[in-house]
Amino acid sequence: MARDWFRSTEWTPEVEAEFDVRLQRARKYKRPQYLRVQGVTLKRAGDVETARELWLRVLDEEDNSESASALEHLADSWTLEDPARAIDYYRTMLADFPDLKSTSCTAPIKFAELLLDRGEPSDIVEADAALAFPLGIAPLPDMDFRRQVALARLGRIRGDNAAVRSAAQTALELAAKGPIFTYHPNVGLVDTDAKTLQQLRRLVRFPRLAPIPQLTTRG
Repeated sequence: MARDWFRSTEWTPEVEAEFDVRLQRARKYKRPQYLRVQGVTLKRAGDVETARELWLRVLDEEDNSESASALEHLADSWTLEDPARAIDYYRTMLADFPDLKSTSCTAPIKFAELLLDRGEPSDIVEADAALAFPLGIAPLPDMDFRRQVALARLGRIRGDNAAVRSAAQTALELAAKGPIFTYHPNVGLVDTDAKTLQQLRRLVRFPRLAPIPQLTTRG
């Protein structure tokens, strides 16, 4: 097993049995964290099915501080495979944990992106509310950049050229910002490419016609 018993990169019957023994010996308030972290480790190792099972076990634990993160992990894991299920998990997370504590703080944006992809009239209304959702902290430039692109998509759907232009201009300003943390220069920095910036510039000039950038950071 890995150095930490709750960070194994494989999940054989023997590993699972040892994990469960150690989990039962652990303090009750620490068990949800061990389940969540083991799930994250297995997801990164490619075992998403077991990861989901462990995150669901987190939700069964009483009075724990890991449920919000587990719900976000579950939603993220279904984004491409089953967007409708991902939407349900994001919706539950935002309803139950609106302060976004112990999460990436990007769930409202990811939720809105999926709703805009689906595009039903009720989805557009819900996406609008999600994009106005307080992110729990002052949003970092990379987080707000992603939100602005989603706002541009929303404006295009509604035929609101002014909203498209405003979102694109704000996204360009965010992309132009340099490092905001001296000792962690890459944290919060917008990571984009020349094509995306070109599309945003075109949106400022031609909000009704220019293509909306397709970001690849979802999930």
